[in-house]
Amino acid sequence: TVGGTYTVETNAGSITDSGVLTITGASSFTTSTANDDITLNSGLAASGAITLSTAGLTGNATVVNTVATTLAASTIGGNLDVNSSNNSLAVSGALSTAAANGTLALNAGTNTLTTNAGGTLASGTGAITLTSDAIALGDTVTGTGNITLTPSTASTGIGLGTGAAGAYSLNTAEIALLTNGFTLITIGNAAGTGAI
Repeated sequence: TVGGTYTVETNAGSITDSGVLTITGASSFTTSTANDDITLNSGLAASGAITLSTAGLTGNATVVNTVATTLAASTIGGNLDVNSSNNSLAVSGALSTAAANGTLALNAGTNTLTTNAGGTLASGTGAITLTSDAIALGDTVTGTGNITLTPSTASTGIGLGTGAAGAYSLNTAEIALLTNGFTLITIGNAAGTGAI
């Protein structure tokens, strides 16, 4: 358990957790060598803002956090995959996998995924997948590959446009934050049973 700020940096080698790690302050994880990974999926409970940084075209970052999650500005050399274990997930700074055209996946499960002002998402040609039962977009989402925005629960209703009914709702301004250039935009999924 760490009661304050927690910083981990490696000049060589990946970062991997092997047990429960509780952090109440902000945390930062950085791999400096190309293609080294960050893997935090063994019981992380980081309640402060999390910053991630990897280098190289296959320097991936995978985070499974067991409490409400806030992501600060982070640049990932490869793919980014963050799961908040059905807790809220907020993006407070720019997230980018664009340099390597890496995939960008954020999963709040049955909870809410929020991007705040300044919380831009960018992936180049890499696919973006945003999963949650409620969503609030506060800044731009940019890419030239595919993007999928989908409820976690199949029966969750989807509302598209200002005033439209649905727990998973994107108003007109939020839809406009999906910048032009995506190859394919998918809202919902084939297994969904909720009304649109």
